[in-house]
Amino acid sequence: MDNRTATMSLSLILCLSLLLTTFVQATPRLRCRCIETESHPRIRRLMRNVKIIAPSHRCGKVEVIATLKIPHPNEVCLNTNAPWVKRYMKFIFTKGQ
Repeated sequence: MDNRTATMSLSLILCLSLLLTTFVQATPRLRCRCIETESHPRIRRLMRNVKIIAPSHRCGKVEVIATLKIPHPNEVCLNTNAPWVKRYMKFIFTKGQ
């Protein structure tokens, strides 16, 4: 293999590596936002607002994310199986109708 062929091969490998790296970084992560959830009722007093995220191709379950009045942690995922969270979601949905 002469010097020119080796240089072209190395350039091709570097270009392909760069393209692959760019593609991997641009691909969205397909996972749920809520890894850990909180179910204690004391969170209700600290909630500023709540986002309810419907199931999608990224995550197959309903996610409830509360923004808190205190700075750390600012957002907490709520356990959708907790009785008070179920009541709160029912209240929100009936209030909106």
